[in-house]
Amino acid sequence: MLEAEKFDFVNSFYLFKTKNFDNHETKKKINKLQFKYFTKNLTTFYNNNKILESDDFVDLRKHIDFYVLSFVKNILNKDNFTHRNSWFQAYKPHNYHSLHVHGLESFEYSFVFYVQTSDDSSEIKFYNPGYPYCYYKDYVFTPYENDLLIFNSYVPHEVLPNNDNQRISLAGNIQVS
Repeated sequence: MLEAEKFDFVNSFYLFKTKNFDNHETKKKINKLQFKYFTKNLTTFYNNNKILESDDFVDLRKHIDFYVLSFVKNILNKDNFTHRNSWFQAYKPHNYHSLHVHGLESFEYSFVFYVQTSDDSSEIKFYNPGYPYCYYKDYVFTPYENDLLIFNSYVPHEVLPNNDNQRISLAGNIQVS
């Protein structure tokens, strides 16, 4: 079984320190994509929210799917998953992504894979479900290149204001069965 660091929060989320993946080709392909500003960040969501279905990102999908399938089988004790959507996010200095959720159902999970980061890349902050109406605690996670975070889609989260030109992530949602 692959090693995943478990963070106990109101809902658990899981961090995989993925290995053996060279982001060099992925970064070159990302540079050719059209990003659009969405409030305070750049995204491919509105041009292409099924980015992992693209032939350009087959290797990236295989890499992500290897870890996601391990999570689904060994942690959730389920058999399979399907991708609902996936997209890239890029952040310039002072860009952020305000508080949001990706879904509402218990069989929906979200992931973030960090394609490129620096020591100045912004953190992602998780809140308990029901926030801001019910507050228990929050958890701030510092991203590193090739980290893969998986969490329940209904967990509120935000990307804090960024401090570099390096932060690029792949976000996505899966349905577990």
